[in-house]
This record gives sequence, structure tokens and C-alpha cells, in this order.
Amino acid sequence: MPQVERDFPVGHPSAVDTVPGSADHLAWIEQHKFLENARDFPPGHPKAVDTPGNTNHIPVRAGVDPLNTHLEEFTGRNPAKAAAVAEFAAAASAHAKESPALIPVDAAVANAALAAKRAELKVDALTAEQHTEVLAGLQKP
Repeated sequence: MPQVERDFPVGHPSAVDTVPGSADHLAWIEQHKFLENARDFPPGHPKAVDTPGNTNHIPVRAGVDPLNTHLEEFTGRNPAKAAAVAEFAAAASAHAKESPALIPVDAAVANAALAAKRAELKVDALTAEQHTEVLAGLQKP
């Protein structure tokens, strides 16, 4: 008699001859039971549902330490430090000035002006101050 190769082992749900609920099928299920996710956490773990004093009831919000909700969100500063930082930021903002928008300069015009300045000074390269001076002259309205 020729040997027949099985597609799946006896009792496997995808085997051709498996009858759901049969002894072979139930034995296969019992043998291959996946126990890893049977519990959320192992017994005695602080977050396990059946552990007294678990922390599952504490809501978790982005940027907030759930055990130290009195601290500022995302920074973790205590109220005194948060107030000091806010005061410093307000003082710095009061003295801030908006930067003026620079007038755009055509690159060909800028290159020609820089080349003229190099020729005038008879140098191969301008210093940073000279370069800034030439561009500032071009950006005057």
C-alpha cells in the first residue's frame, strides 16, 4: 500500500479529515493552546487587573506623568519653575523686535556689484564685512 503524505497533522483544523469537535480535533487544540496572551500581566504585577492597588484606573494622557499630575505637561516642571519660565518668556517677548524684511536682489546684479568691488580693491576675495557692505548698498530702497 502506498504511503499518503498528509497535508496537516491529525486533528489540525485545516486537515482534510478533521471533524470539528472530534476527540482528535480537541486534543490538537489543547496541545497547541497559545497561553502568552491569556492574561494581561502576570499575577502580582502592578498593572494586572486582579492585583490590589493596580494602576489601570489612572488615565494616561500625552505629556503627563500619570503619577505626578501636578507637574507641567511635557516639560515636567513643578508649578514654581513653570511660573518662573513663563515670566522670563514674557519679559523676553516684550523686548523682542521684528526683523525687517530684506529687499530681494537679483543674483546677476549682486554678482556684478561684488565683481566691481573686487576689481576696485584689486583683490581675489572680499572680506565678510566688505561683502555685507556691497549687499547692503544694493538693498537700500
